[in-house]
Amino acid sequence: MEMNNKPFWQRRRNQIFIAIVLLPFVLLFVVTRSFVLAPILESILYGELGTKVTVHGASLDWDGVLAIDELVLVAEDVQGPASNIVTMHNAKIECSSSFMFLDSSIEGIEVDSITLRLAESSTTAGEFNFSSLFATSSGGEGASTVEGDMTGTVTFPPVVVDELIVETGYMEGGTWNEDSTVV
Repeated sequence: MEMNNKPFWQRRRNQIFIAIVLLPFVLLFVVTRSFVLAPILESILYGELGTKVTVHGASLDWDGVLAIDELVLVAEDVQGPASNIVTMHNAKIECSSSFMFLDSSIEGIEVDSITLRLAESSTTAGEFNFSSLFATSSGGEGASTVEGDMTGTVTFPPVVVDELIVETGYMEGGTWNEDSTVV
């Protein structure tokens, strides 16, 4: 019988086994980092809301709480600061599961402050920045419509907002000019 003189850590079979065992932990660690979690959330929210969303400082805690430093709903047809229509600061989303990607539901949402920015175009009367916030589909000749069953009800989780700030003003090209702020 031949003896293997290699140390335990230098054996190829042991290295492969340890790599397979540690791989889920490394993947879980990487997915919960902000630089990976933010683009995932942006694409999920874009699919749900139909508008561009930017997420800054997202982190997932082990108890199922998703913390987001800043979440901004952006109107794509508007340029400059007036395009940031809704900004949520320090949002905490509580999920029913510790790992939110495994079919968990949202139990509650808590937001420190929401800034709502409303602006009218100085060149075109009646054109507001929030008019182009959500994507709409036009029913042209080639467009097909799908009629769904609207009998189901949608329930929203409880939302707690500590502060609501409404900024009003006008937009001149890409420049945002603030008229007033209401807290």
